[in-house]
Amino acid sequence: MKRSKVSLRKLLVAVAFAGAMGFGAMQAVASGTAEKAQANSCSWVCESECPGFGGSYIAGVCYCCG
Repeated sequence: MKRSKVSLRKLLVAVAFAGAMGFGAMQAVASGTAEKAQANSCSWVCESECPGFGGSYIAGVCYCCG
């Protein structure tokens, strides 16, 4: 009986570790994708502040693309 508890404990630790690594990898991929999307997101929203080019509206500030 004691042997199965040790194996169960090791299994739970392994599952927790794999879950943490999977979550971290998912966050790394998501942040890289979000940065690319922000870099390529010139839109008409900031057309009045950035005439002719448009811009990215991030956190209340327009960043001109041109």
